[in-house]
Amino acid sequence: LPYVEQVYNQETNIVVFQLHEYIDMSDFMSFLLEKGIKALSMGPRMVRFVTHLGISREQVETTISILNSYQANKGN
Repeated sequence: LPYVEQVYNQETNIVVFQLHEYIDMSDFMSFLLEKGIKALSMGPRMVRFVTHLGISREQVETTISILNSYQANKGN
């Protein structure tokens, strides 16, 4: 995703990434929530997602598609 500056390696069910500084965290988090995606902001530019056994492959693919649509509409 072009608006992601860095993805932090995790050996768990947690995904953490840092947004580029041109992305407004509040706007990004609101976008996710409007689409039914729960995530946690960890400071001004870090986002954390957690998966679990109840999350299906289809849900992960839908989330990726939604993240791609944000990039298409909001990215520089």
